[in-house]
Amino acid sequence: MAITSIGEALIIMRASFGTSDAVLPTFYTATLVRWLIDEGHTEAALLENTGLTLALLENPDDYINFRQHRQLLLNALRLSGDRHLGLQFGRRLNLTSMGMIGYAAMSRDSFVEAIDTIITYFRIQAPLVEMTFRRTEQGACIVMDETLDYGEIREFMFESFLGAADTVFAFLLNDRQPVIRAQGCLPRAADWDRHAHLLRFPVSFDQPRNALELDVRCLDLPLPTANPMAAKSAQKICDELLAQAAGQSDLAGKVRQLLLAHVGRFPNLEQAAAQLFISPRTLRRKLQQLDTTYQTVLDDTREGLAVRYLTQTRMSVQQIASMLGYTDPSNFGRAFRKWTGKSPSQYRG
Repeated sequence: MAITSIGEALIIMRASFGTSDAVLPTFYTATLVRWLIDEGHTEAALLENTGLTLALLENPDDYINFRQHRQLLLNALRLSGDRHLGLQFGRRLNLTSMGMIGYAAMSRDSFVEAIDTIITYFRIQAPLVEMTFRRTEQGACIVMDETLDYGEIREFMFESFLGAADTVFAFLLNDRQPVIRAQGCLPRAADWDRHAHLLRFPVSFDQPRNALELDVRCLDLPLPTANPMAAKSAQKICDELLAQAAGQSDLAGKVRQLLLAHVGRFPNLEQAAAQLFISPRTLRRKLQQLDTTYQTVLDDTREGLAVRYLTQTRMSVQQIASMLGYTDPSNFGRAFRKWTGKSPSQYRG
């Protein structure tokens, strides 16, 4: 089946890693776990069903996958009993907690340059978040997109983004808040009014995008912490970190891109190896070194595409099954329930 619109092509090309690819740095999850342990929760309860340990999370050379990240957040939300835990967590993050990225941002000459630095390098620490800066005659905004379907942790992720933006941006401008208003795709929580005061800007819910609307008068303001020499040195280090992050799951990423280029006629392992100019044995071995398999990468790719097709297109379940290489829609249904715990029709709602 051919792709019928540019929008569907973009949906396909957006996926760059899957839910079981260990490409997520442990920086923010470790920060969250340490905070909640200080609040009285146990490591065992927080990390239940994740296969993780605090020692692993605190190792900067280790990476986790999205499924582990999601389970950890679900554990944290359940144990805390606070659906707005993400907002509280985001407010605890600051430029210092962002490490070299924060140092590079605060060393830039102006606020808009700091924004550019954060957006460029934030993927090093948070590849689940894709940020885009847009400036027009009407105004300026930062748009936040999901690189994977957040599902049950969407509220936590969005509110963390709001809380961190409030703290970080106000610090950059010496307590002046450049955000005029935030927009969110989520419905307004019934108890939001009790938490709205934690942010220094209003939030509009049920919007078509997640975004921060910025006061254009603040964009070119000089930063009190500007240091051109420090900025240059920090940027060089960030460039090196970005290159390292890009290569973290390089082969798995190449396999995924290969699969995305052949939607509807996915190659088998032998065919994929031939197109990557390596032997099937080498492909299998190198994927094992990344703690994954060809079948896992294929299933993750199918899952990501299925979710996007169900939520962002009007294709029937049978059409989607065909696109993903299932000759029998019932087999697709069983696979989708295994991935998400729901049938395709239930997920689409």
